[in-house]
Parts: sequence; C-alpha cells; structure tokens
Amino acid sequence: MTIALQGNGSALSDSISIPSHAAGDLIISHSMNHASATVPTKPSGWVTSYSAGVAGGAVLVAYKHAQSNAETSGTWTNADHLFATVWRGGANTIVVPEFISTNSATTATVNYATQVAGSVKTDAANAALLAYVLNSNTANTLLAPGATTDLQSATDSSTWQTKQYYQLNRTATWATTNVIQTNSAFYRSLMLTLIESDLYGIASGSVRQVNIRGGADQ
Repeated sequence: MTIALQGNGSALSDSISIPSHAAGDLIISHSMNHASATVPTKPSGWVTSYSAGVAGGAVLVAYKHAQSNAETSGTWTNADHLFATVWRGGANTIVVPEFISTNSATTATVNYATQVAGSVKTDAANAALLAYVLNSNTANTLLAPGATTDLQSATDSSTWQTKQYYQLNRTATWATTNVIQTNSAFYRSLMLTLIESDLYGIASGSVRQVNIRGGADQ
C-alpha cells in the first residue's frame, strides 16, 4: 500500500478545476479569504476538515472522495484563492485526511506543532503529510518545514502569498518544528496527515464519505 499524489492545482478564484482523478480518489481543497475573518463556505458534497477565521484572514480545508472521473469544485463563497490536490492509495484502499496541527503567528518564527507519538499512524508505506502556509506579506520568503517538498504556491502580487508542501512515506512523528521566515506577517500554518486504510465490504463505485477527527485552533 502506498499513497500517491495524482495532481494539484491553484486558482485565484472561488472555484477551481479539479486535477485528473478517478472514482475513489481523495480530493482536498484549501480555501482562503484574505484580510477577512469570514470563513469561506464550502459547496455541497465536501466534508470540513478544518476551518478558522482571524483578523488577518480565514481558511477552510475540506475534502471529498470522487464518485467519478469528472468531479467539479463548485463555488467556495468568500474564497480569494483555492488549492486542490488529488491522492490515491493502492488497490482496495481508501485515503483519508487526519488533522494534526495548526498555528497562528505574526512574528518571524512560525511553529508547526508537535505530532504526539501514538496518536497518528506513521507507517512508511501508508501515511503522507500535506502542509499549508498563508502569509500577509508578498516580500516574505516561504520556507518548507522539515523534509517536505515544495508542491505549489500562489500570490495576488500585492498583499498575500500562500504555499503547499508535502511528504510521502512518513516514518516518524514530528517534534515541534520552527521555521524562520523573513519579514514575518504570517497568520496561519496547517499540517495534515493522509492515512491509507483497507476497504472491506465496499463495492466499486460506491465510495463512502469518511468523517475525520478535527482539532482546536491553537
């Protein structure tokens, strides 16, 4: 069993074209409403993973499992920007997200909080990590936490920028990770683990939604 990234996309809009996918794939959307505490509203069919609104901006992370190879994002009301990623496991498995940690910061040090050993699955072949950072200063240098790989970034070229990172085949939980940015002005960082699980008794073409454990904003 191995989790694979199938595709990713970015849009300075309240809707986005979903990258190539097949029935059963996990689709994750990160939406942002900059300079407003109003959290974007997800379209019908998406399950909320995490949401928060602060003075510097608001974010909503949601997911769904594709029912076909022609899924659409719908309209994310109040969103200035969307990231979309598509993930796939091995045969007879389903990939689900599990919220790990979030942090707000307006100083140069951005903290990615500790993952508690024993609270998440860390098998090398069936767990992955997706990190998401949002920033209110386009002059800032966005740096990857830990051993992650750059995935995609976006900016309005005047007031904000945001970036995603990922890591496949995770083998251990993370200790607290501090990433020093230039020019600060960060307001949100997020980390998600993606877990691959075996499917039992679910017929092909009848993929179910899987609700996940959420977490409090820190």
